[in-house]
Amino acid sequence: MLFRFRSGFNAGLIFSGALTILLLGSSISFAPSVNARPSTADPRDLELLQGYLDPAPGGMDVRYAWTIPGGRGEGVRIIDIEVDWNLSHSELIDKTSSLLIYVKGVDQRPDLNMDHGTAVLGEIVASDDGVGITGIANEARLGLINPLKNEGSIQVADAIDRAASALRPGDVILIEQQTVGPRFDPLTGRGLAPVEYEPAVFDAIRAATDSGIIVVEPAANGLDNLDDAAYRGAFDRTHDSGAIIVGAGMPPEGQFGPGPDLAATDESNYGSRLDVQGWGRSIVSAGYGDLRRQGQNNTYTDSFGGTSGAAAMIAGATACIEGIIKARGRAPLSPVQLRQLLFTTGTPESPDVSRRVGRRPDLKAAIAALDSQPEAPVPEISNASYSESKGRLTIDGRNFIPGESAVEVDGTRVRKAKYPAGFYELDGTTSRIITKGDITDLLPRGVTVSLTIFTPSSGKRSNVFPFRRD
Repeated sequence: MLFRFRSGFNAGLIFSGALTILLLGSSISFAPSVNARPSTADPRDLELLQGYLDPAPGGMDVRYAWTIPGGRGEGVRIIDIEVDWNLSHSELIDKTSSLLIYVKGVDQRPDLNMDHGTAVLGEIVASDDGVGITGIANEARLGLINPLKNEGSIQVADAIDRAASALRPGDVILIEQQTVGPRFDPLTGRGLAPVEYEPAVFDAIRAATDSGIIVVEPAANGLDNLDDAAYRGAFDRTHDSGAIIVGAGMPPEGQFGPGPDLAATDESNYGSRLDVQGWGRSIVSAGYGDLRRQGQNNTYTDSFGGTSGAAAMIAGATACIEGIIKARGRAPLSPVQLRQLLFTTGTPESPDVSRRVGRRPDLKAAIAALDSQPEAPVPEISNASYSESKGRLTIDGRNFIPGESAVEVDGTRVRKAKYPAGFYELDGTTSRIITKGDITDLLPRGVTVSLTIFTPSSGKRSNVFPFRRD
């Protein structure tokens, strides 16, 4: 077997105000030996090396999802936020020729960034054309946003807001960015953090997930413990953006490396906030050309990895699940529901919980759990209170769906609401909703009104709760 290392810590180093963003251009990968590579006689030879498509526990059982209507991501939109891509690559051109949104931006180092973006997209949407590789959610519709501006600043929060405005509940944003944490060492790269460590980015992610959009975020290649006191609780579950934070794990030992399977890779951040893991080594995808090169638009790698490769894998998996949900005529899973589903049905991680990077999704098990889900519960209101200073109504109860359940006052729907992270339940519901904006006009002083909570996807409406603003 052959170890191949792709370093590049300084790839795409960009200064943004007081913060430094390091694009996810570095990976440390384990590739199969030359002798393990298949012959070019089989046009699908490279798909045979996509072990992450294989059944669990080694892979995510993606091929099983493909047998289910919607299981290729049909009806789901995915927007990738990073700097560059080869839009003419043979595996991608079918998708890139009809993009949902395309913000080109600028790229100061296309020699470093273009292959990275190409490999990310190859994992997710590479064409199922009988040749080369096949993307996990190859029927999803694609959008691309480069957050790098002409003046050299990188505006990730703005890119998230722009992506969210083009998406619907159940669609996916993949944020291929990382930032500097409180213990960042510019000499080694240690201490890089998930990009939501920046407050503006956290707020943008939270706004997207509150609206029902799935956000997938790499844990970053910082070799750091996100539970460390230096982070001041930024990655505590009580401070939850709603994103799926993805760690990088080792693939099965043997053809894909030395293992141990499911253990954290050396560079991946780790901690209790990480939800799931993807492969962080030996990812076969488009780009680079170390596995095969037949012109600049027909290149392949078997050494992609890191948390960026892992996050792309999870973005594809989320699109498969949401596609199946849509094909069944059901409302999409909320970000918290989907996150919980992938975790509870996933393959347990390495016994070494000191470096927790989450579970590896098992799409067959996740789909089985969908099949057995009971009828949606009826929301219930147990208490309501009103803030005179803010004009906001707080409703407590149970079985509220984040991003979907809506407050009604005498049958009039309040258009905007927020769902505080500290009230989320394990089943993906929440027990508190707070209206956004001043709704004083709906609550005349001294008049008793009827409050209800309505969940459109299930058609369920809560009990009527009388409320009087004195």
